Amino acid sequence: KGAMDLVEAVVKHAHPPAIFDADALFAFAKRPELLDMIAENSILTPHPGEMARMVNSTIPGVETDRISTAREFAQATKTLLVLKGAGTIIGCPDGQIVVSPLSAPNLAAAGSGDILAGMGGALLAKGIPAMQSACIAVYWHGLAGQYLAENFPYRGNIATEIADVLPQVLKEELC
Repeated sequence: KGAMDLVEAVVKHAHPPAIFDADALFAFAKRPELLDMIAENSILTPHPGEMARMVNSTIPGVETDRISTAREFAQATKTLLVLKGAGTIIGCPDGQIVVSPLSAPNLAAAGSGDILAGMGGALLAKGIPAMQSACIAVYWHGLAGQYLAENFPYRGNIATEIADVLPQVLKEELC
């Protein structure tokens, strides 16, 4: 109940764009009317299980046609959606879809989505529009995952390792 109350307070009273993940998505699944109150340019970042709850489906149902699921949800709710997973999909309210060219199993780790949400939220806070914020965050997250997969191929990674390699990965990408 605490998370539900917090999400309701945020969507009712906070007007700058925000990024919603984890328990906030559970709140939207339980109370879909809260989606109507989200500030324009906000971003939702579900993994397939969270997406399945929000669309009253199953994980296989979501995974069968990830692109249509993302597009239809984004259009129906007028939100920007980042459907995490192999080939992360960004769905826009206007029906536009972007599929990340990067994929790394190392990103399937507890806390990995928190790193993604943190990057997206930081970009939103800098005034970068939601679509660009989502695309940049997903790309950077994917680069970090690929770096870790190449350098630590025989083990998974933890979220702090994803965050720790970001400065090096971005330096190599941008310089």
